[in-house]
Amino acid sequence: MAFAENTLDITPATLTVTADPQSKVYGATNPVFTACCSGYGNGDTGNVLSGEPCLTSAATDSSPVGAYAITVALGSLSAMNYGFSFVDGTLTIGQATLMVTADPQSKAYGAANPVLTGTIIGIQNNDNITATYATTATQTSPVGLYPITPTLVDPGEKLSNYIINNADGTLTITEADSDTTLTSSLNPSLSGSNVTWTATVTSIGPAATTPTGSVQFYTNGISLSAPVALSDGVGGLSTEALPVGTNIVGAAYLSDGNYLGSSDSLVQVVDAIVQTPSAVHIEINSDGSVTVSFLGTPGAQYLVQARSDMAPARGWDNVSTNIAGIDGQWTFKDATPRNLIRFYRAIAP
Repeated sequence: MAFAENTLDITPATLTVTADPQSKVYGATNPVFTACCSGYGNGDTGNVLSGEPCLTSAATDSSPVGAYAITVALGSLSAMNYGFSFVDGTLTIGQATLMVTADPQSKAYGAANPVLTGTIIGIQNNDNITATYATTATQTSPVGLYPITPTLVDPGEKLSNYIINNADGTLTITEADSDTTLTSSLNPSLSGSNVTWTATVTSIGPAATTPTGSVQFYTNGISLSAPVALSDGVGGLSTEALPVGTNIVGAAYLSDGNYLGSSDSLVQVVDAIVQTPSAVHIEINSDGSVTVSFLGTPGAQYLVQARSDMAPARGWDNVSTNIAGIDGQWTFKDATPRNLIRFYRAIAP
């Protein structure tokens, strides 16, 4: 038997180097790329490897949302007894979050709308994204709460890279100021006269509409009748029942919901109708003086006059000024000696 030698060729085994899947959000820096190896034989482990594979991707910080290959190349990687095959991985870029918030605003009724503003948080890569803000409220909208809605403006068509979170704001319209002016048709007036008070309610800028609603009239702090509805901003009330003397008359505008209330007042003077007085009693006192009692209008002022004879050429002398009491009476005491003749009368000044 003859023997012939031959050759056993041992070729390198193949390690498969696979790029690990990675993810990030739009605008973020690429993560560190990694890879794993499989296919070891004879109980070998990763200790047989040296160097690092080359892992690259075409994705950059500004790449849009999508899937990008992570390419594996040999780089400095080596392993005794092994060759390599490479499997690319995937870098998935997800949407970033964009938060758009409209700022709260306020104004008084009748004022022009303020400039509507807001904030945008989360813009990446200096994308040219802005926002406009709008509300349904107008200059004449009534008091209340109105939403402020943001709308994104995207000239660079970048919004597909974002998850959009919108937060509406609120425009609060508050009551405007009003002004009330009260006038009297007759002041001072005589007792029993029909006096009309007129309350005129106007708006205070920037509001320009005429207030509606009603006005409550008061006399000396007490409500006088029910509230009077305004017509073109004017309300009036008439009465004949004011007492003689000084009266405080007030008018309070009752808000219609768009205007704040306001008020005004005046001093209404009511004079008594002075009756012609008369002498009702004459008494000669024990000391020789004379007391004369008169009757006239309660609270009215009178002059007492005297004279010593009734000759036409003889005039009357003013001897006293008196205020009639609550019963209309008052007295005058004349200390002139009784042996003189005296005539008396009272007149309204």
